[in-house]
Amino acid sequence: RLQMAKKNKLNPEDLYKKLRTGFYRNKSNEKEADECAICLDSFKHHAPTKIFPCSHIFHAECAKELLKYDTRCALCRYDVVFGRCSCVC
Repeated sequence: RLQMAKKNKLNPEDLYKKLRTGFYRNKSNEKEADECAICLDSFKHHAPTKIFPCSHIFHAECAKELLKYDTRCALCRYDVVFGRCSCVC
C-alpha cells in the first residue's frame, strides 16, 4: 500500500496533511471518554485529532505514526490513497 502511495508521489507526511484536523470534545452526558483505536488511550478534552475520510477519529500523533506503515484506517480499513474500503466484505 505504501508503495502505491509512493508511485502516486504521496509520502506519509502528505497523507497526514490531507486528513482533517480536529480537537476532541468530551461529551457531557457520558461518564467515560472515547478511546483511540490505535493506542487504546482515552481522548483528553481538546486533544488534537485527525479525522479520516471514513469519519473515524484518532489522536493526531497516532494517525501520523500509522501512516508511516499503512494507508488504511485502523478500524474500517478505508484506504486514504484510493478513497475506498479495502476490506473483503
